[in-house]
Amino acid sequence: MKRMTTNVPRPTTLESSLKTQGWMCTDQVAAYLGTSPNNVRNMVYKGQLTPRKFGGRWRYKRDEIDHLIETEGA
Repeated sequence: MKRMTTNVPRPTTLESSLKTQGWMCTDQVAAYLGTSPNNVRNMVYKGQLTPRKFGGRWRYKRDEIDHLIETEGA
């Protein structure tokens, strides 16, 4: 029996999978916002950002970062 294949590329690691889905690590968010990783952590503490944990590391959704920039001018 022939197996069906699709032409959709599949990420091979958690890191690449998260990247294609719009997730960023703390260092990437800091670079994206033009600030330091410590400032990103302060924004989490203040409730401005909501990270989620994947593979033992905190990740941030790019859409939420963009929304923060639009609404609060981060």
